[in-house]
Amino acid sequence: MTVPGPLPIPPTGPLHRVLYVATARVPFSREDLATLLERSRMNNERDDITGMMLYRDGLFIQALEGPAVPVRNLLGRIKNDSRISSCDVIDESDGDERIFSEWRMAFRNLDDAGIASHPGFSDFMNAPRTSPKSLPRDPANYWSTLDFYRQQF
Repeated sequence: MTVPGPLPIPPTGPLHRVLYVATARVPFSREDLATLLERSRMNNERDDITGMMLYRDGLFIQALEGPAVPVRNLLGRIKNDSRISSCDVIDESDGDERIFSEWRMAFRNLDDAGIASHPGFSDFMNAPRTSPKSLPRDPANYWSTLDFYRQQF
């Protein structure tokens, strides 16, 4: 039996941030989400990526931040994931400080009952979606929604 070696040294470089919306081909079960989060957090630790993901009824909103190459590589893997029917980048930029520095991947399942009763709840994820193109294009909608949930942790 071989013992795995230490994790690779995280890549270095300027901080890069990507905000995207992805639509699942089929809604994820709680077990699917748990598996996704476990793998994501392990890989994000290795690649020095932090972020936050919101999920509701097959729709993901996610912000990723870290060194540019690993963030772009991860986004490429997400776009090519067979479980995803569409992935649209809403915002992409470089920054100096992490917004989600405490989390390899913070997560909130907005399908959970009672979430809408939280003070300041954003109804952004509840609006009916006829297609991925029906999503707002203004990044401010997404960042304010993520910020609301970031403050809830």
